[in-house]
Amino acid sequence: MDLEAIKKKIEKKKPELSKRFYVSQIGLFGSYVRNEQTRTSDLDVLVDFRKPIGWDVVDLQEYLQELLGVKVDLVLKRGMVRNKKLWELVKQEVIYV
Repeated sequence: MDLEAIKKKIEKKKPELSKRFYVSQIGLFGSYVRNEQTRTSDLDVLVDFRKPIGWDVVDLQEYLQELLGVKVDLVLKRGMVRNKKLWELVKQEVIYV
């Protein structure tokens, strides 16, 4: 699946993602954004939440994997911004859906 198809699928599910998992922001970065993915690549997904969701983050990861048919590496934005060097790299390429 290409980046545009992934974005469309996520866009359609944004109301459910917001209601069920309290997702306030979702973005994509990494090999799919750079069009460097291979058949074994995972999809890097950056998420932020309106409120803490605890272990439901595992359910969110599984939900996205089933929706998109690809392994998802879920990264929490709040944790990412604490690593300034890594955040500088990610924020340059992240595409928010």
